[in-house]
Amino acid sequence: LEPCSGRDGSDDAQSLSCAEFGARLVGGRIIVAGRSGPVAGRERVIVIEELLVATLRDSLDVTALVEARIMPDPLLQQTTVPAITYTRISTPRSHTYELRSGFALPVFQISCWADGSTEMQAKKAFTLGEAVRKALDGTTLSGNGCVVQAVFLEDCRDLFEPDPRPLYRQILDFQFQLVT
Repeated sequence: LEPCSGRDGSDDAQSLSCAEFGARLVGGRIIVAGRSGPVAGRERVIVIEELLVATLRDSLDVTALVEARIMPDPLLQQTTVPAITYTRISTPRSHTYELRSGFALPVFQISCWADGSTEMQAKKAFTLGEAVRKALDGTTLSGNGCVVQAVFLEDCRDLFEPDPRPLYRQILDFQFQLVT
């Protein structure tokens, strides 16, 4: 696949959809070309973030609500909502009695933001949360030397943040299961 740039002309992977990132859907799995060889450590987390963003940008339900507003935490004050932010909140590792098992279970927190000035506007956070759940829950991702065997929704909660501007936020925690 040819190198590509984002919708805004940048080479930032966060501005790419699956197709633009060089990914394709094969048998229900997202396959990404580009890097060769195994991926380790922080680079693996970056690849997972790229796959996460590409998957969300490839969902018509998600992009219909946020367009390209999917970014790492925090949500900047001037960001138009609805929008999505994400961050890795933990990476527990599985161990046996004698050594580590080679399994990692990173958890990413995805926040779906919407205007909180009216109840109708606030419902967009919940609609966006449902679109994110449909795009990620139960999927398998792979690419660039990284295989995420499964993505599962672990938890979901709603918050109202009144200051400095009223915002509703639905927070979804997804566990990514992979072999390290």
